[in-house]
Amino acid sequence: MNTGPVRRLPDRGMLLLRGDLDAEPLRKALRRGFDSELPATGKIIFTGERTLAWMAPDELLGFLPPADLTAVMRQLVTDLQGVHHLVADVSSLRAEFELTGDVRDVLAKGTPADLSPASFGLGDFRRSRIGQLAAAFWLVDENRARVICRRSEEEFMFDWLCRASSPQNAPKYFHSRQA
Repeated sequence: MNTGPVRRLPDRGMLLLRGDLDAEPLRKALRRGFDSELPATGKIIFTGERTLAWMAPDELLGFLPPADLTAVMRQLVTDLQGVHHLVADVSSLRAEFELTGDVRDVLAKGTPADLSPASFGLGDFRRSRIGQLAAAFWLVDENRARVICRRSEEEFMFDWLCRASSPQNAPKYFHSRQA
């Protein structure tokens, strides 16, 4: 699935991690498994091919190469033995897209989240809605964003992103209209 500024990305490993995010054993396990500290509320941290995103006060989403998934999952479960937690492979539940161009304008068309540069920048992660779908998104840079949604809704999301990013439909909230 590739059309202009929208492209469906290859599948990555995705791990859901729930637990007490303030607990030192969980933080230690994250440093080992993701070579990362805990992301702050509403943030995403990139460490090489591994990424950690804050999803909720007790939930993180980790992205990693599919080949590393099983080993990291086992390591987290071992490190968190005796600590209340949940580690789940959610790779097959989500689809990921990359959007290029005036990404703030396109996303702003479908989400209630404030995407102004003062409120949403590099390192920020939002769980919200795009159109009528639950989604999460973040900026890779000022001209590229990533969007994840349920895999069962990937075709609808792809179509929505394609329509919203077409030049005749982009609202130009943050970028001036070109003649």
